[in-house]
Amino acid sequence: MAIHVVDSDITTTLVIQLMTDDGLILVDADSVPSLAVINSLGVEDYNFTDATDPAVAATDTGTYGVTWQHTDAGTYTLTWSYDVDGESYTRSESIVIFTVEDASAGDPLREELTTRIRRRVHDTTSELYSDDVYGDCINRGRQRINFDLSTSYALSDWPTTYEYLLELRGTIEMCYIRGAEGASSEVSDGPSSSVASVSVPNLSVAKSSITYAGPEYWLDLAERLEAEYNRALPGVEAVEEGVEGGSDGISQSYMYRTSMRTGAKTQYMFDRGVGATSSVATTTVGSEITISWAAIYDNAFSHYLVERGSTSLMADAETVATVTDNHTVSYADTPGVGVHYYRVVVVNSNDLRSESDVVAGAVV
Repeated sequence: MAIHVVDSDITTTLVIQLMTDDGLILVDADSVPSLAVINSLGVEDYNFTDATDPAVAATDTGTYGVTWQHTDAGTYTLTWSYDVDGESYTRSESIVIFTVEDASAGDPLREELTTRIRRRVHDTTSELYSDDVYGDCINRGRQRINFDLSTSYALSDWPTTYEYLLELRGTIEMCYIRGAEGASSEVSDGPSSSVASVSVPNLSVAKSSITYAGPEYWLDLAERLEAEYNRALPGVEAVEEGVEGGSDGISQSYMYRTSMRTGAKTQYMFDRGVGATSSVATTTVGSEITISWAAIYDNAFSHYLVERGSTSLMADAETVATVTDNHTVSYADTPGVGVHYYRVVVVNSNDLRSESDVVAGAVV
């Protein structure tokens, strides 16, 4: 899906190719193709900066383009319609248009985690390490948590429930950095600490309140935080240490579903969809509409659902295909004459859905 900003140049290009004995060749349409811009309500929307709709220009053999500036933010479906040798075709793609304010917004979670981790590793005053270093630690922590929980969250959709886990993992990564660099004397090798001193004639004694050598302090802190992380990790059964069989201790257990495909165990209450597929498009040849999409590579993948509706709101959506092979990325439908709307739903091992954008296809 292409992303644009309000009042900036938006260009969409149509390339027409046909398969021949000599391979793919570019061919011109019988006449200049038309482009429909459809908003999320299924209504054609031409809120262009210019008073007139921009004209479709032929830029090369079989290649057509339109450039315009849109005045309204939102999600839009661009549908090309064209004829080749008397056969009608359509091709659709989705775009998102943001306001300048939305497009330039920062990442508040990364900034908040950076501040928290700085406090944990005593780096708030002198700031020995840049925000980029903390960002790398947060990213490595995110990857570790995704591995441990068999998930694939990005920082932009990170669950609030897991923020504390990410703070712990980012702090652990920073402890290893401070310990290693402290051992090489590149930076101060311990947290700031007060020094108690006693002076008498001909004798002076000073003692730091920190009892660890620099590297030892950070590695010890990392070990303690690692234990805390393991206790807080969802899905881990905790039994009071030292109690045989746990009969006299406190036992904490969790309900979870097991992926039949991979055996990965993820608590249902903490699970989220694996993420919607992208690049959903339709191509019409005669009475057949082919829906295509990008493959999903995730351990928790279960199947795709191809759904069809009569409007872009998909209030009457029905499932027309169930695809269990994640490498199968297209489906041919013969819905009859008219405009039809499609979306592809990715379902994970906990039966959680991730819906794609809605695209349109037409049979004339």
